[in-house]
Amino acid sequence: LLVVSHGDADHAGDSDWVVKTLRPREIVSGEPDRLKTKTNTESCLVGQTWGASNISVEVLWPLDVSGLSKNSNARSCVLKVTFYDTSFLLMGDIEGEEEFDFVRHYYENNKIDLLDADVLIAGHHGAFKASNHAFLKHVQPGYVVFSAGYANRFNHPHASVLERINSHAANPLITYESGAIFFDVTDRGLSVTRTRSDANNYWLLP
Repeated sequence: LLVVSHGDADHAGDSDWVVKTLRPREIVSGEPDRLKTKTNTESCLVGQTWGASNISVEVLWPLDVSGLSKNSNARSCVLKVTFYDTSFLLMGDIEGEEEFDFVRHYYENNKIDLLDADVLIAGHHGAFKASNHAFLKHVQPGYVVFSAGYANRFNHPHASVLERINSHAANPLITYESGAIFFDVTDRGLSVTRTRSDANNYWLLP
């Protein structure tokens, strides 16, 4: 299975190479029409699930493609991935109004517990309108990962988002500080390795 959150280049840029190399049997995306590969490709929609030994994958967003904004970020596929008893919530690039709609849907349908996660991959790389207080209150993550380049022109993650994360007592991990981040999950729990600081690569300055 290959899941491509949506069609923007920083999420789907080399998906065609991944398809040719790994040959997934199924591909889902929030914007399947923007992918080069059309075979075995379908829209990502709430309710889709996949599972294997000790792992489950569930789509939590989008609810209905026809009712969404044409904005690419709003169409992002949101996944909840659970290994043993450790859960990850991957938000793609949804933020702002869509994030509120996301929370509202699960609250009004008495499924708000689905948002609870140990690790949150922050929406839209930590953009100003993402990871609002109402959202964080229900997710209650232990770790929040921001995928962002050093000195990026968007100033991701935004300072106000980091303040919100800290106010909810979550541990922020930013890729431009930590390097690649590895989460090792077993039936005994979760451990985290930060490549830049933990691997002690000799070519990196302290």
